[in-house]
Amino acid sequence: MIRPEPAIDATTTWLVRRHPDDAPLARLSDPTFVDMFWLSVAIEPLVLDPDEQQRVLTSSAFWDPPLLFEREDSGVVAEYAFASAAGPSDGRVTVRGLR
Repeated sequence: MIRPEPAIDATTTWLVRRHPDDAPLARLSDPTFVDMFWLSVAIEPLVLDPDEQQRVLTSSAFWDPPLLFEREDSGVVAEYAFASAAGPSDGRVTVRGLR
């Protein structure tokens, strides 16, 4: 039986990890539609190191693959999701393929 995926709404959040067993590096929330398949999401760093928190919020290199985007409510990984090469701006990052 195929289950439909839950819809994305204002309360949907994702955890960002480098590898499946790693601790989450960031939480993404407040999804806003940007363009077909692209969402702008607010970034909440979950790392403790202040320098790494700044990288999460400001560095486009941080958002380079490989990254896993795991839906927090279901644990489903958006297999083909990736962040825009433009990187984060104003505490948000644009991501394609979030489900």
